Amino acid sequence: MASRNQKAAASRTSAPAASMPMLAAAESSGFAMAQEQMQSLMSLADVVLKRAEELRRCQLETAQQARRRHDKARADVASAGNPTELLNVQAELLRDDLESASQYWQRMTSICTAAQAETLEHMTRAAGLLARAAGTATTPENGSVGKVTEAASTEKPDGAEAAQAWNRWVDLGRQWSDMLYRTEAALH
Repeated sequence: MASRNQKAAASRTSAPAASMPMLAAAESSGFAMAQEQMQSLMSLADVVLKRAEELRRCQLETAQQARRRHDKARADVASAGNPTELLNVQAELLRDDLESASQYWQRMTSICTAAQAETLEHMTRAAGLLARAAGTATTPENGSVGKVTEAASTEKPDGAEAAQAWNRWVDLGRQWSDMLYRTEAALH
């Protein structure tokens, strides 16, 4: 008496020769799709990590600039001769810190916006590639490999929304900087 595994193996070996190329095509199509997905994920991770490095550099530069400003302020406090000079040091330090904070957040926003736009562009492109790779599938009617009639849309975004959002952030940054300069002018 034959076991189940032996019967299953016997039925696989007696399969018609016409179904073998179809099976090989389906396997290579699946492998190509998995390979496309993996490449897409790896390049997406690369984009995210590059932008994370850029954010870190921005933070480091800002911290170093702040340390230099505060070292200078410490020296000015030590050499101050009267309370007015101390208030001037404090006002200058506050103004410089606010200006630096404004520039810092503008740079951080710029980096994050660029990362978001690059990521969305990459994901849109990857979705189009995966839709094309998935375009060949086994149809249930005839069991043959053919083109799927309903493929996903592969339209590329024109970037207008990202550009508009970026322009709004730039305008807000300018308004913030203008407000700081007006406040500084009013103090002096």
